[in-house]
Amino acid sequence: MTYVIIRLPAKYLLVLHMLAALIVFMGSGTVAAGPIQDLQPGQWYEIPNSKLRDVLPSPVPEGNPEFIIGAWSGGAYDTKRNRLVVWGGGHNNYAGNELYAFDVAQGKWLRLTEPSSSPVSVHTYDQLQYLPVQDRFFAAGGSVWPSGNATRGTWLFDFDTNRWQRRQDIVGGLYDVTEFSMTSVYDPVSEKVLMVGYSASADYDANANTWRHHNNSLPARDLGHTAAFDPQRRKFVSIGRGTAYIYTADSTGKLGGRSPLGASGAREIEDADAPGLVYDPVSDQMVAWGSGSDVYTLDLDTRVWTRHAASNSVNPGDPYSYSYRGTFGRFRYMPDFNAFIVVTGINSNVFVYKLTDGGGSAASPSINFTASVSTVVEGTPAALTWSSADAVSCTASGAWSGAKSTSGSETTAALT
Repeated sequence: MTYVIIRLPAKYLLVLHMLAALIVFMGSGTVAAGPIQDLQPGQWYEIPNSKLRDVLPSPVPEGNPEFIIGAWSGGAYDTKRNRLVVWGGGHNNYAGNELYAFDVAQGKWLRLTEPSSSPVSVHTYDQLQYLPVQDRFFAAGGSVWPSGNATRGTWLFDFDTNRWQRRQDIVGGLYDVTEFSMTSVYDPVSEKVLMVGYSASADYDANANTWRHHNNSLPARDLGHTAAFDPQRRKFVSIGRGTAYIYTADSTGKLGGRSPLGASGAREIEDADAPGLVYDPVSDQMVAWGSGSDVYTLDLDTRVWTRHAASNSVNPGDPYSYSYRGTFGRFRYMPDFNAFIVVTGINSNVFVYKLTDGGGSAASPSINFTASVSTVVEGTPAALTWSSADAVSCTASGAWSGAKSTSGSETTAALT
């Protein structure tokens, strides 16, 4: 348990603590973990015998199972179990709705569910996230089998029970937040999923099971985008097919208007179709991958893209075996390994990339704190506002005490 102690004016003390899990791999669990831990910066590693096709159901549902990944399908990373979770199909491509997870410790794919009628198979785009506080897999929207119509359905998957649960539909109507190829991120500060849709944005609070419309009017979204979120700078970045945008989120997860990213440097990554894009807390940069062995980083302070050539000959290949399909959320950061994982198709092995030196570890919690006054005078209240990242709980002690949310605002009673 790691503590960050912030001393406030006068009597106030805020203690922010993060609970971190120590993962120990034993026995067969070292199959994939050992080589990953041995990777040097700039190196790729191909995990042997790691094709999703090996765990397809029998019989295979109607359609082509290659479209589990190939039909505009996304993914998310389960940081509790160290698994890359993939779900997809939909429209007239594939009827199966089974959920798959690549277990990094075991070095193999798992089929978590069998084909069923609910939820309906969909193109998942960049609309899948892992919710660490609730330990749930989030999926919302998509193009449904077999009609291709857009759905507003929101679903959470419970890894302990292996069951889906239908939740509140995406707020608004068609061509508002909901259409196709929305972008989404998980915000660890507000503990919400933030989504940019067709012409507006919204957020989903899994604790309350509520969607909130941001009441903003955005230009119609561009297809082929993937988004990532920097919780320190509160920036939502979206790139793909030659355009790149940035939004700012407040401490509650509400997004403001859209602005051009305006980056310089190795901008060719912005031309890729739905490239992989994630925030790396170790390098404090956005990290992107489109195809081949080159990886790109974006410094949000300077707005400069840098291309990093691989330092070995391993090449993860090309996710564009079908026109305009992309990677979406299947390129993810693994905090326990300080490395990145990606899969491009059911007939391809899983690949891992190392950007920076050092082993994996849980990110340290951080907090932004402001008070309405710089000096607290006895008999005078103070308005306190705070937000945090990489933390699961917050406790205050002293004159202002008790359990607090990981972000919020509160006015204290007058000091006596």
